[in-house]
This record gives sequence, C-alpha cells and structure tokens, in this order.
Amino acid sequence: MEQQFKPSHLQLFNDVEEFELEVDSAPSLQPHRAVLWVVTVDSKPYIRSVNGQHGHWYETLLATSLATIRTQDELLHIRAVPVSDDDTRAQVSREYLRKYAQYPQDAAWMVAPEVSATTLRLEPVA
Repeated sequence: MEQQFKPSHLQLFNDVEEFELEVDSAPSLQPHRAVLWVVTVDSKPYIRSVNGQHGHWYETLLATSLATIRTQDELLHIRAVPVSDDDTRAQVSREYLRKYAQYPQDAAWMVAPEVSATTLRLEPVA
C-alpha cells in the first residue's frame, strides 16, 4: 500500500522552491547530492531529473529507490517510484509550469520529453 506524507510535509513541498536530495551510492562512497524542484499533484510529490536519464543522482536513485530529502527542519526518508502514466506526467508538467512560472526557461526544461520521462513519485519511508 502506498504511504502518504504528513500534511505538513506536503505543505512544504508546495511552498518551498528547492530541496536537497541525498542518495547513497554505496557505503564506502560519498552520497550523490542534488538540488531539486518538487511539485505535488493530488497530494503526491514528484521530482524529475533536469539532466534526463543520465543524471548521476537519478541513475543512483533508480538503482536503490531510497534517498533523503532535507527540509528546513528535518530529514525525510523517501522511496522513489518511477511514473510511466502519460496522464500523470502531463499533470506533473502543468504543475512545474505553474509553480515555477517565475523561471519560464528553467520550467520549460522540466517539461521537455526527455525530462518528463524521469518523473518519480515520492513516498515516505517509515
């Protein structure tokens, strides 16, 4: 069964522009870190790799599915689930364009087909 984020965490995802994601690549290596834009659709958070399927953090996250997001006050342990549904991807694209409208060129990159293909839904890990 799909886990749900607390309402306070969903509010953060809606209000904050950027988050830091940390993905452990291996116990002996430094984790991959990336600054990400998070959007929510139907109370579910989503992320994408602006570098497409070859982004380092994205490749590592696909392999492990587990990561940590740093918020203002805490660490959120998450699981990333690939999204292949075209309707959901389209909704996520619309939300990127709405939330990041003040950065039109950057938002346009986030909805490009090769970036849309990297859509991941986030779930909390208890």
